[in-house]
Amino acid sequence: MTFRFAAAYDALNPADHDYRYYAALARRLGARRVADLGCGTGVLATLLTAAGCEVVGIDPDADMLATARARPGTEGVSWIHGYADALPVDWADLVTMSGHVAQVFRTGDDWLCALRHVRTALEPGGHLAFEVRDPAAAGWCDWTRTRTLRTVRTTEGTFEFWHETTEVALPLVTFDTVTRDVASGETTRSSETLAFRDAAALDASLREAGLEPVSVHGTWDGGPVVPGQTAELIVTARRPVEAEPSTGAGLPGRTRRGISAEHSRRVGGQEERPAGRRPAGRGAVVSEGGLEPPRPNTGTSTSS
Repeated sequence: MTFRFAAAYDALNPADHDYRYYAALARRLGARRVADLGCGTGVLATLLTAAGCEVVGIDPDADMLATARARPGTEGVSWIHGYADALPVDWADLVTMSGHVAQVFRTGDDWLCALRHVRTALEPGGHLAFEVRDPAAAGWCDWTRTRTLRTVRTTEGTFEFWHETTEVALPLVTFDTVTRDVASGETTRSSETLAFRDAAALDASLREAGLEPVSVHGTWDGGPVVPGQTAELIVTARRPVEAEPSTGAGLPGRTRRGISAEHSRRVGGQEERPAGRRPAGRGAVVSEGGLEPPRPNTGTSTSS
């Protein structure tokens, strides 16, 4: 079965409430330089660039970055093939993690490490914004074929996608993404595990990383968190203005203000980084259009 997932990603995930929220937040904050960590196919980067921001998009998935580069309106974006440690130091007014990217960090240590890299990337007073699924909503209960089935038509043919929760051991939830070639009936199954942290755990981790929690919303229009009813925890935090000097200021190959030559080479040369975590996907949020499933992944799979 031949299928290029990145090319079909936007068709599988048409909802854009998160992108519009973060673009509006950048405008409210007056952000001039934005780092989009886990930028995917570049939809948010396009909105930010159109608003006049200088944007760096970072993603470990080379196919996603190739799709992002081909998107009209992203010619001015600096693309980096990498992880949180590739963030430019003391550069960003705002760092975003859309599409539930924050849930890919399964262990507390991994999550804290990512937050510390974000803090290093922010200028004093700069903000971090991200969302996670609220574990109180138990959204994984809806990750079934009946509730998440999507069909997409591509140049390779017509494919069905759906999700099935396989294990719940909070804070970790494991689910399979099933891809079926409608013509041949061939099925591919891949597994992904995400972390579900509650508001208290997020607050504690942000503070430990040296970031100040600013707000937590339960809906994309700024509504409050209603445990068991709202699906999201939409978080904003900031680097304190009177913070100590960044510990990453002297790292080789980086500059304190702007993108260094090393980053420019990554943008142009698709630098390969060690295999490892990739930002997890969008989804399992309830919107006006109904249930949006978690993003199909391209992890380890088995075919039948």
